[in-house]
Amino acid sequence: SLFESQGDFIVLRDYHGRITFANDAYCELAGQRREALIGTRFNFDVLEQGDGALESNGTRIHDQKISTALGTRWIAWREGYVRLDAGQPAELQCVGRDVTGRAQTERALAEARDQADSANRAKSRFLAMASHEIRTPLNGIIGMSGLLLATALTPEQATYARAVKTSGDAL
Repeated sequence: SLFESQGDFIVLRDYHGRITFANDAYCELAGQRREALIGTRFNFDVLEQGDGALESNGTRIHDQKISTALGTRWIAWREGYVRLDAGQPAELQCVGRDVTGRAQTERALAEARDQADSANRAKSRFLAMASHEIRTPLNGIIGMSGLLLATALTPEQATYARAVKTSGDAL
């Protein structure tokens, strides 16, 4: 009753990997009746394996992108051995939670970050190139206006030459 009331996917496997129990949520995800799953080594097709970790209590946690009867889903699995009866071999209990929305959000954020980084690099390259392309001729204008001011000019010409040099220096 506890297993059935869970929205999580719960499956127990014996030491040979055969299913001994599957709750309704797992059966729906698999698209099969419980009776058809019990005793089989049914596994979902794994499309992508996420990072995994091992907790201090021996529980293995990992994410998988799997192909299911409900479509492609990301499932966060927690797997650990449990002993149901004394003297009996332990069984592997796998509890999965659908994290497709979270995975899609994480991927969208990573993609947006990558696009922003790419745009930032392009902007930096553009600014470096534009700065170089402007600075080189501007240095020529400043230098030439300085040389021009060192020659004999009418007062009006000197005013214009000083305006060019002052504007160039300001840039």
